[in-house]
Amino acid sequence: MKTAASVLLIISGLVTLSCSQPKTVQQEQKVADDLEPKFSDTINRAETIVANKELELKLKGEKASIDALAPDTNSLVLLAKLPGKHKLVRVINDQWPEEVEASYNILKENSQLRYFVEVPFSESGDWFIAYKSYFDSEGRLFAFQKETNFFNSECTNEAAREISLKYYDGQFQLIDSVYTLTDSNNKPLKRSSCFFPYDFPFKMYRTVEILKNELNINGY
Repeated sequence: MKTAASVLLIISGLVTLSCSQPKTVQQEQKVADDLEPKFSDTINRAETIVANKELELKLKGEKASIDALAPDTNSLVLLAKLPGKHKLVRVINDQWPEEVEASYNILKENSQLRYFVEVPFSESGDWFIAYKSYFDSEGRLFAFQKETNFFNSECTNEAAREISLKYYDGQFQLIDSVYTLTDSNNKPLKRSSCFFPYDFPFKMYRTVEILKNELNINGY
């Protein structure tokens, strides 16, 4: 019995000793290798977040610069779409055709198209919609804003105002988005309580080239 107990004691001591042995260089390297991808992933994610934030601020600043130029009607090219006609006609000296299906505003900077607005015509006057496209210096869409003012929303007795704004990077990946829904006094409205009778389908043009080709406005 004494001998057996001694053997068990020795074995137990060896197990304890083996468990408490310091890690070898190979073991420590394996631990470091296991941790390195996780650490690298964390660093990469942090760098991506910072880069996206910097790009977001840059794009917002670029949009603000274009918005500052847009009110100058002398800098805008005005076009109109006539019912049943594919080719757009230019509007000069505010001489609009009698029947208009939609109007378009074009703003160019250094001979490059930077801003394009499509405004469908509302015969009833119950709604107003503007689709605003912002393009960078390389002709890529970097911001798109849909602005709708409308009655018959069932969530306010006055006109409701809906604004959806989205920012994109050079690969057309969404960077940031802003959405607001308010009444005429800028009081927030609950979307689920509202009715949107004028939520029509619309097109987004990823590049100036696509825009010009689809609307046949290469001359502008």
